[in-house]
Amino acid sequence: MSSVRGSRATAWVLAIGMMVLAAPAPAQQDTKRAETLFQEGKKLLDAGKTDPACAKLQESYGLDPAVGTLGMLAHCHEIQGKRALAWREYIHTAELAQKAGQAKREQVARDLAANLEKSMPSVRINVAERIPDLSITRGGEVVPDSEWGKPIPVDPGAIEIRASASGRKSWMQTIQAPAGHSVIEVSVPALKAEKPEAGVAPVASAAPTASASEKEPPPEKEPPVEPPKQEPAASGGSIVPGLIVTGVGVVGIGLGSVFGLRAMSKNSDSKAYCNDSNECSAQGGDLRDQAKSSALISTIGFGVGAAGIGVGLIMLLSSGGSAKEKSASRVWIAPEAGANHAGLGLRGRF
Repeated sequence: MSSVRGSRATAWVLAIGMMVLAAPAPAQQDTKRAETLFQEGKKLLDAGKTDPACAKLQESYGLDPAVGTLGMLAHCHEIQGKRALAWREYIHTAELAQKAGQAKREQVARDLAANLEKSMPSVRINVAERIPDLSITRGGEVVPDSEWGKPIPVDPGAIEIRASASGRKSWMQTIQAPAGHSVIEVSVPALKAEKPEAGVAPVASAAPTASASEKEPPPEKEPPVEPPKQEPAASGGSIVPGLIVTGVGVVGIGLGSVFGLRAMSKNSDSKAYCNDSNECSAQGGDLRDQAKSSALISTIGFGVGAAGIGVGLIMLLSSGGSAKEKSASRVWIAPEAGANHAGLGLRGRF
């Protein structure tokens, strides 16, 4: 049994060697560095030093995404025990070879992928409702919609399946993939609509369109809700509300800064998994999604922070002075409604 397994492994190595020898000469400026890394990785792999070998081959492929390098990297990951990753890389190698019109190299890669698939568990994710913006992850990696409904090989162990979409409640299920060949069926149900939180105004763009006659009166016709007419003490009104609002603004600026730095960090990390044509692996795509989410939170944080500091300063400026000055210069909150918005507005008289 061991001799059969050894001869099969030898055949795979020879097949990958043919792919590497047949690879066309790269034309990028990092070609020499990529070739050096490739040769170093191959020597390490031959010496049984799998982890550093895979790292060298990964770096080489990042500099020059050659088909032969990807095939050797897949073989390295297979030896390393990352069989699901190796299967994906064999499939990608076959796709690149097919685009290049290299039928023999394509067949070698597909045979290697098929041989792996025979001894691995697979997960088929069936989606009940394909709605816009639906995102499904498997073990933390985004599953492209082209893989929905298809058995995709995975590594044995616990795997978390998640589904989410804007305006819908998220769904999650954990499965246990056994060793050996099997197909695990996972059914993602239709995601339920998420009820808006109490006190949160609906987004203006989501509101149904209505004619001008059906809209609420303009804010000029709404009587302002002024504070009770009460003479303030000679020392001036309380500055506590202004300090609180200003503090909220400072926190917003800090939050925007933190998530802004995080967005830049995630985007920088994703470059290691994306080539010059912005073709990314699953891990690279996930990092770029995280960078976009952090950038959005950063933008919101800066917006809230700027508004909080501005309103807080106005409140602080309006809290002091004599009773006569306050009657001539005041700031208050009043309801507003117009053709395209509704809410509370800050009004002042100076």
